[in-house]
Parts: sequence; C-alpha cells; structure tokens
Amino acid sequence: MLTDRRPILLANARLIDPPRDLDITGDVLIADGVIRESRRGIGAAGVPEGTDIVNCAARSSPPG
Repeated sequence: MLTDRRPILLANARLIDPPRDLDITGDVLIADGVIRESRRGIGAAGVPEGTDIVNCAARSSPPG
C-alpha cells in the first residue's frame, strides 16, 4: 500500500450530485486516496503543502 501519495486538488471540476439536483463547477481535494472535501472555492490556498493541482476547466463544464 502506498503511504506517501501526495494530495491532489481537482480545480474547476464539474461536480454532479443528482439527489441534490447539483451540477456546478467546483474543487475536489483528494488525500490518502479519499475525497476529503468538494465544494466551490477550495483553491490552492486551502490545500496542504505539496498538493498536486490539476486544472479541469478545459476538460468539462456544466451545461448552459
């Protein structure tokens, strides 16, 4: 098992939660293989040092 994985921030990702009728652009923080937080505006300032940041803006976007 890998124990030295760096945290990852998926910035500007499309967040979808059908039960809540949610379809927004936001950020997802993954650490130790677990989603730790997902919301708008986490940004680089709200993540642990050494986090890999992936800008997902060009990869997907909400409709409209």
